[in-house]
Amino acid sequence: MELGATTTAKLEPFLLMSKSAKGAAAAKLVQDATSAPGVFVFSELLELPNIQEASNIQMVFLHILTT
Repeated sequence: MELGATTTAKLEPFLLMSKSAKGAAAAKLVQDATSAPGVFVFSELLELPNIQEASNIQMVFLHILTT
């Protein structure tokens, strides 16, 4: 398995969970994805509409800062 496929495979669970994540749950999901071993590319996750929406909510930033 090549590196690109491995990275995509490791991001896939986060992409699946992101479909139902909103607000603080979306923030936690991004935090978990960015700290997951072997996940080096996050743009596909960060471009999703509900993740974009969550980035505009002040509570999301508070959650990230306090965890």
